[in-house]
Amino acid sequence: MTADHVDDDLFVPLLLAGVGGFHRAHQAVHLDELMRRGLATDFGICGVGVLSGGRRRKEVLEAQDHLYTVVVKHPDSTREPMKLRLLNASHQALGYLGHLAGYRLTHEVCRDPLFASFLRWYAVREAVPTLPPVPGVDLDRYADPLLERFSNAEVSDSLARLCADTSDRIPVFPLPVVRENLAAVVASWARYAEGVDERGRPFEVVDRLREPLVAAARRWREDPLAFLRQRELFGDAWFVAAYTATLTTLHTRGARGVLEDLAARPAPQNPIDAPQDRGRCRLRSSSHPRATPEAMMTTARPATRRTLLRTFALLPLAGCSTPQSTAPQPTAPAPATTSSAPPERHERLLDLERKFDARLGVYAVATGTGATIAHRADERFAFCSAFKGLAAAAVLHRNPAAHLDTVVTYTEADLMASSAITRQHVATGMTIRDLCDAAVRFSDGTAGNLLLRDLGGPAELTAYLRDLGDDVTRMDRFEPHIVEAAPGDPRDTTTPRAIGTDYRRIVLEDALPADDRDFLRDLLERGVAGARRTRAGVPAGWRVANKTGTGDHATLNDIGVVWPPDSAPLLVSIMSSRSAADAAYDEALVSETAAHVVDALT
Repeated sequence: MTADHVDDDLFVPLLLAGVGGFHRAHQAVHLDELMRRGLATDFGICGVGVLSGGRRRKEVLEAQDHLYTVVVKHPDSTREPMKLRLLNASHQALGYLGHLAGYRLTHEVCRDPLFASFLRWYAVREAVPTLPPVPGVDLDRYADPLLERFSNAEVSDSLARLCADTSDRIPVFPLPVVRENLAAVVASWARYAEGVDERGRPFEVVDRLREPLVAAARRWREDPLAFLRQRELFGDAWFVAAYTATLTTLHTRGARGVLEDLAARPAPQNPIDAPQDRGRCRLRSSSHPRATPEAMMTTARPATRRTLLRTFALLPLAGCSTPQSTAPQPTAPAPATTSSAPPERHERLLDLERKFDARLGVYAVATGTGATIAHRADERFAFCSAFKGLAAAAVLHRNPAAHLDTVVTYTEADLMASSAITRQHVATGMTIRDLCDAAVRFSDGTAGNLLLRDLGGPAELTAYLRDLGDDVTRMDRFEPHIVEAAPGDPRDTTTPRAIGTDYRRIVLEDALPADDRDFLRDLLERGVAGARRTRAGVPAGWRVANKTGTGDHATLNDIGVVWPPDSAPLLVSIMSSRSAADAAYDEALVSETAAHVVDALT
């Protein structure tokens, strides 16, 4: 920019706080063009520095007579999406999680390896595959200078700035790009909108919709979907279940817990193959029909359940990590195994694994003698519907007996394919007693979800199990997403030993008062599911109180207690899976395993 057309006595009516170049340069380009045309010659710009770093910029500008160069590139339709999707959307993905974790500056959070890895994964896996080629830019390598820029302490950009005016930013920056981590971004925004970080420090939420956003965010305990009901912002949010699970994790284990869970899942086999036909969250539009958030839990989903929310890979970083992090460090999630001892194997069970081409986990105990069979007993498996007996126990434990007669209402939007019983009572609702019956005996998916809702969400079931002494089992999501059962995904998993021990405590021991224990055991004994599993493997006439679970990857589970006629009961916990997501399952695997266990222990 030259000054030959500018008067020394220029009137300066424009005062900008800060002497950074971004806003000033954009405005100055237009004013300079007007001045060249003889217009606006009485307008000038004065930047006022309010931070210590502004003094150095002032000195530099004074040394060059306050002149500087603005490079105006030829309009290129490929560069604007690159800026929006790599730079601006990265800010949104990073800001809320970093601020909640206790960081206040961008370079600080970007030097935390966990957060920086998430940001790099976003750039490589989410943003770059959506961009057309940009002349002169190697998009595959662009993440390196981008992260280097974010981690530059000289920039000293605040996370509060990145988090401001989110209701205007989210629809423009992340929504056209983010797919696999959309639930994490929106849930972190909801948690941020509460106005208190993980250390209990309050902060101001700056947004044109501040009042309704903050009010909705703070209702998460009684209504986990309150934030998604902001009609001005959200439409067909296909990610409701993942959003609810992520929000629960944010409240129980914090931002680091969310990123640790994402990092714990396996990276996709082809890291360039971004998911394509995906339902999207979009702004409200009169031409776009919208369903309620509850309906989205069961009626709107992406192309497959198994690709709802994948993981990001922890990739090496350039210029964006330090050996230590200054953010608070929550407790890490439970490990995949619970014992350092060599894994136990039994030849007969190995034969069954080979016969059925499956992974088999068994934990069985003769309670009278203590004799035990353990085969992959400390490996993780998805529990699927086997959680329902535990959920019923938690509801019984946390409430007085009169709570069983409380009527719970719901809508058709809450129903799913497995809602055989609840489907019949939409108009009247169901009592907690009847929901326990539907969930435990008939494995009704909606009934199971309503029991979780009565508890306060999946995290509350996890908390109950911790009170039982189970440090392994974790409940993260609602149905139908718990049946995805992706190998390596720690969400909604347990081990045969952990869940078997839980059932022993609620069915045989004193985890529940006698009346509640008898009520639950009766439901388990009269269950209609699983006739071809453990029940088919034990002699006729033996009592069996069990809960099954079935999911993708040929997941077949059966957890419960067996009563031989002349001896103490047997605890039998059987879990299995196969590698292919759409693999066929064969219930004979469970029945033959049960037969072997009974024969060996009696």
